[in-house]
Amino acid sequence: MFRERLVCVARRDHPQIGKKLDLATFVALPHAFIAPRGTSGGVVDDLLAERGLSRRVALMVQHFLVAPHAVAGSDLVITIAERVARAFATHLPLTIHEPPLAIPRFSMHLYWHERRHLDPAHQWLRQQLLAISKEL
Repeated sequence: MFRERLVCVARRDHPQIGKKLDLATFVALPHAFIAPRGTSGGVVDDLLAERGLSRRVALMVQHFLVAPHAVAGSDLVITIAERVARAFATHLPLTIHEPPLAIPRFSMHLYWHERRHLDPAHQWLRQQLLAISKEL
């Protein structure tokens, strides 16, 4: 459907982050982490480990809709998809920062079971989702 990238998000008046988020500050800050399956670790942790670094996850939540609210009211930082970050930054006092590491982009795909391939309602839904994703 589309390609996406990860960005870092913090509260607007975060006392430790200026205009740019550097790697030392990023590692020193407490992090929020979205873990749908309840397990930690991910691409950011892997990239930090390659540099002999790690981050401290202070808050782990199961859904991405919860985390930005926690970040907006704390000194936590979170690394999330840019589209999600931008949507929340319009309603919450958040700032979006370039990650201090080169994080690869990723693709969002739409999958369905073959038995629904010719279903008119399912075809309509897929067309709507694809049209919306192109607008974003």
